[in-house]
Amino acid sequence: MKREAQEIIPNLYLGPFGCARDIDTLRRAGITHIVIVRSSEESRFLREKFLDEGITYFIVDARDSPFENMIRHFKPVSEFIHSVLSASPLHKILVHGNAGLSRSSTLVAAYIIAKYGLTTDETLAYILTRRHCCAPHEGFKNQLREYEALCKTHFFQEHAISNDATTTAAAADRKRALGMMSQPV
Repeated sequence: MKREAQEIIPNLYLGPFGCARDIDTLRRAGITHIVIVRSSEESRFLREKFLDEGITYFIVDARDSPFENMIRHFKPVSEFIHSVLSASPLHKILVHGNAGLSRSSTLVAAYIIAKYGLTTDETLAYILTRRHCCAPHEGFKNQLREYEALCKTHFFQEHAISNDATTTAAAADRKRALGMMSQPV
């Protein structure tokens, strides 16, 4: 499982570098877009290999260090993922770093937090149900918590949610959308 990509939410996959090296594997999975998370040292082997095959790439330069400023990448990556997935139900995105454990899972978590309004802990627990080996650094988790607060502020301002009953119902609807809760009877 660690060497393969897993579908985290519909059409959004998380995995290691190895699953992005073979165009036949990518085609079988229907991958149309790839987000590569790499350091400058990793850019020699974590690169855009299949541009001529119609794969679209989004590159994130980030070291695999708990002190790396990942939060600066959350919004641009989330916007990219959202625009790709919204453009066509046929689009599928693979997000990968070297091992698919920390940086890439952090970026996928940031997207889910922004899209579904879940907490960091809920999001990471959910991702672990799909990719059992994801393990963001504690520093990345702290940045996700900061981003969560920013997203919640934006969400509440945008939707003018003002009472606890509405907030609780909206959170339950988002969790149901991810299959984290059973449907109401």
